[in-house]
Amino acid sequence: MNRSVDYHFLTAVAVFCIYGIHVCPFLESLSVLELTLPVVFVMLVVYLVVKRLAPGMSFSQGDECVRSAQYWQWVFCAFVAASIALVIYNSLSYDYPIDSALKVLLGLSTLGFFIATDLTLIFEREQAQRLGAMGVHLTPPTQFMPMTRKFTLFAGINALCMAGVIFLVVQKDLLWLLGDGQSVTLEQARWVILFEVAFVAVVVLGYTIKVIRSYSSNLAFFFNNENHALKKVAQGDLTVRTPVASQDEFGVMAHHTNLMIQDLQQATEEVKQTRDVAILGLSSLAEARDNETGAHILRTQYYVKALAEYLSSQPGFAEYLDQQTIELMHKSAPLHDVGKVGIPDAILLKPGKLTDDEFAIMKQHPEIGAQAIANAES
Repeated sequence: MNRSVDYHFLTAVAVFCIYGIHVCPFLESLSVLELTLPVVFVMLVVYLVVKRLAPGMSFSQGDECVRSAQYWQWVFCAFVAASIALVIYNSLSYDYPIDSALKVLLGLSTLGFFIATDLTLIFEREQAQRLGAMGVHLTPPTQFMPMTRKFTLFAGINALCMAGVIFLVVQKDLLWLLGDGQSVTLEQARWVILFEVAFVAVVVLGYTIKVIRSYSSNLAFFFNNENHALKKVAQGDLTVRTPVASQDEFGVMAHHTNLMIQDLQQATEEVKQTRDVAILGLSSLAEARDNETGAHILRTQYYVKALAEYLSSQPGFAEYLDQQTIELMHKSAPLHDVGKVGIPDAILLKPGKLTDDEFAIMKQHPEIGAQAIANAES
């Protein structure tokens, strides 16, 4: 952010000085120091104000949304105030014509519009990155400016600014041709006018491309977060969230994505609890029939978990034995003896040694349990 602020203000000083020379005959009549010193001074004040804006307007955990709109307004108003201050200074120091004052106001306001828009987009992206790193998820406002309206507004203001500045350039050159331009040839005048119009077009086009790139970076950040969150959900990770930090459709989409994941996580937890209760209930039936089964169930449960955790680090098993699968095996292990509920009490609870026929019936309990689970699955 700081580097972008430095770059913008150094560029703004150079662009405005060149703009003043080629658009305003009054500014062109000033010396280099008379032209640049007031511009550098007011731009330095704006620079210091903007430098302190981003840290001062950073969100706190209780804020409803990132203050990008307020940030844009402050930066743009700082440029407008700088243009007014420059006009007042020149009016007090020189015989400053009204048309020159309007050119200064339009020129600095146009620069302020582009710079405020680009810095706001960077501010919004950095805030969103900080939100994600902190795990803070904000609730977007119910009323917001749609992306389509933002594009329309930006394109309209962009066209008006470019048309206005080019009009001032052409007007200044026409007056120059009618006055002092008699001493130059038409070929020289043509190249001067083309250079000035090209300069304005290049500056406006350059700032437009910079704003588009910044907005594209914000879109890429949002889509990457959305895709990352959805990929994690598809892999079974329901703890992931996507940052909500923009006052537009993308902030609303991120907010509803988080709500969807939260509801899915809650529903999944309820399903897991229902599954665990069912397993516990079935295993409790087996334990109620046979006092020895309870301790045996616990031992088997921990044996299964220990074996699964060991095998998860071995080739050929790691792909299948993730933590979720191991947890399910651990909780399902008690079901291996649930078939004992189908063994007659005379055999199951017999204190002495079983006969061969009785042992044959006892060995049927895994088949009985498997059939019961198969029936439940079907």
